[in-house]
Amino acid sequence: MAKILKSTDLECFQQQGYVRIPEAFSPVDALAMQDFIWDKLEEKCSILRSEPNTWDKHVTGLNKSAENTIYSDIASQRMCRAIDDLLGEGTWEIPKKWGSFLVSFPQKLNHNWTVPTNHCNGIPWHWDG
Repeated sequence: MAKILKSTDLECFQQQGYVRIPEAFSPVDALAMQDFIWDKLEEKCSILRSEPNTWDKHVTGLNKSAENTIYSDIASQRMCRAIDDLLGEGTWEIPKKWGSFLVSFPQKLNHNWTVPTNHCNGIPWHWDG
């Protein structure tokens, strides 16, 4: 089966801990997931897609929606083949639950902010990509 990831993608994953997978799922599926997430944000947090002034809340609890069938679209053939490239074909199983999408809105601060050099008991700063 043809590889999805190039050697440069694998190097990025080894060095940075993430890899971008263009067209991991179809645009139609991506838009459906986007609509689902916005609906959940409104339902759980009163965050409205069309009203950025409501985007000032810290979002938690979206993972409780992870059992919805909308998340099964994540397991596209392309995504699974990319995971095969990373982990080895036949070495993993499609998860029953993929977790949830991270939603982080910009926060209004009344002070200057810089990237912390240490946090969480001395563990260096990181990002989720």
